[in-house]
Amino acid sequence: MTTAYINDEVIVKEAQRRLQTSLPINWEGNRYHAMDAWMALLGAAGMGTSMAALCREGQEAPSDNTIREKLDEQGWDDRRIENACNDMLAQSVRQGRWQGPFQVVIDLHEVPFYGEVPKDDPDVIRRGQAKAGTTYFHTFATAYVIRHHRRFTLALTRVRAHERMLEVADRLRNRVAALGLEVAVYLLDRQFWTYELQVAWQEIPYIMPLRRTGKPGTDGGTRPLFALQASQFVTYTMSPDHQAPLEIEVAVRVVPETREERQTRLAKAKRACDQAQQRVEDKAKALEHHASAQNKRALTCAKTALAKAQARLEEERNRRVMTTLCYAINQVSHWSLTRIHSTYRSRFGIESSYRQNRQARIFTTSRKSWFRLLVFGLSMMLRNLWLEVRWLLGEPKRGRGGRKIDKKLLPFPMFLRWLVWAAWKALRFKTWLYPQTGLPNPLWATS
Repeated sequence: MTTAYINDEVIVKEAQRRLQTSLPINWEGNRYHAMDAWMALLGAAGMGTSMAALCREGQEAPSDNTIREKLDEQGWDDRRIENACNDMLAQSVRQGRWQGPFQVVIDLHEVPFYGEVPKDDPDVIRRGQAKAGTTYFHTFATAYVIRHHRRFTLALTRVRAHERMLEVADRLRNRVAALGLEVAVYLLDRQFWTYELQVAWQEIPYIMPLRRTGKPGTDGGTRPLFALQASQFVTYTMSPDHQAPLEIEVAVRVVPETREERQTRLAKAKRACDQAQQRVEDKAKALEHHASAQNKRALTCAKTALAKAQARLEEERNRRVMTTLCYAINQVSHWSLTRIHSTYRSRFGIESSYRQNRQARIFTTSRKSWFRLLVFGLSMMLRNLWLEVRWLLGEPKRGRGGRKIDKKLLPFPMFLRWLVWAAWKALRFKTWLYPQTGLPNPLWATS
């Protein structure tokens, strides 16, 4: 950005420029052009609504059907959209100087899908564990890095049904390598725990949590590793059917439960104890009201249950719960167990990226896979652009730590409101939406 100031118009123009450069829309018309389509998409992303809702309120906005027809005429597919989104993400990365090795996180993100699977392209929908009332998802994989407490998305790709995790991981790794970043270690999601990836990535440093495999009550699979009660390095032999055995180094880290986990466990036991106490009181009142052998037996049973609940509560208070975490590691065996554990825990910051991604996501019910990918990539691009703006507005600081950025400086919701305000002015929203004064007040009496 070459201007000496930053406001809503500058932000929107920069976003439009990047979108049109990486994904040009050919629109020849007297009234509307490509920037109007991108303005509508950016405004809908800022509001978290659909294109139809935004275009309906703009007096100068093209209709949502017109925008959809123009987008359909471009002939885009998943590969074209994916390459364009990665180009825009790479542009954000190239804005700064990246020195030193970084920890790169590769993770899967599932967007719930409702409805019938498209018959022309059924592989675009992937099955998964039940979540949000469905087991069908549009699945995307992203690679991101934490730099000076800023989470930059480096690359993204779509994950199709029955696609091997090795192919997905290699695509993202090649994208990261093309950016010229020096990677210290890859932090992979649990779903990448596959035999073929372990074989192919023997020369690449990574940390990955193990999946719990094997039947309960047996010594098969990885279950014996999770039964260990001491932190240590061990070797696990993965031997799938008709494959050569592969030895994998595993870091076992035994950690105590957190304060929140302890409070949750004690609250559950206390709630059971209170319920048992209430049953005793109810049975005692029933016995006082009507003395009978049946009510007396019910009171005795309630008191027995109360004694067990009280004993269980006391046991929970005195119990020390330890959690065993197992990580498959490669070329980081010289690290300490504490460093491996703390490094992998830092990857959970990606959930903040997905949460903010949902705030800037256009609401759509479209069955077109390329448009779903465009919506996801657009939200990721806007988040990277927001990080660039905050970095420019931050105060330079000498010494260790680099530039200092106040968390209260331009939060992400305010950045989205800038987009909405720019679309508000450009598309001339209907006047009844603007705040008005001097209108009669028939509802409340004023003092």
